[in-house]
Amino acid sequence: MKSYRQKGNVLVVTLILLLVFTVLGVASIGDVSLNQRISANYRDKNISFQAAEAVLKEAEEVVIDLGATHEWENFDSNCSGDDCFTASCNGGLCFNGDYPASNDCASNPPSTPLWMDASTWESSGVAAVSTLSFTSLSESPKYIIEFMCFIPSDPENTPNPTSNYPSAEWSFMYRITAYSKGEGSGSISVVQSTYKVDPND
Repeated sequence: MKSYRQKGNVLVVTLILLLVFTVLGVASIGDVSLNQRISANYRDKNISFQAAEAVLKEAEEVVIDLGATHEWENFDSNCSGDDCFTASCNGGLCFNGDYPASNDCASNPPSTPLWMDASTWESSGVAAVSTLSFTSLSESPKYIIEFMCFIPSDPENTPNPTSNYPSAEWSFMYRITAYSKGEGSGSISVVQSTYKVDPND
């Protein structure tokens, strides 16, 4: 009768396989958690972007309502009232420059654009707060409207340089920026447009 010696090869292989499966299982759990975080971040970013897009359209409507009725007094340094465009921004209405009664408008923007300055969005009373309702956002979106002086009403025609602002040859030029956070403060979207308003519209 033959005798057989038991060797530990089977046990070693089993332990190695168990270790491999354990590592794969932990990695799979990590992948699921990472994918969930990526999905949540993407969703939050999408929410903030859609809100910023809606607020941009809201601000464009404000420009349409106000732009064609503005006279130089609205941009003068001595202007007082709700429709004044100032260097410090007046509830979202901003103008860095000089537009005296002589109608010689000159824009002098700050070295750091207002929309890139964190204080524009964080300080109270600088940016306008959206009147739209967003139930899922961490805070109400905001916007600013910057007066950028005038541009030719018709890009294909050169305006008369002696023509006063505003006129049929010169249109108001605005830069509009909307800012929105998502459900959390980590997702921020900033969208921007330039908007031309003809005085006769």
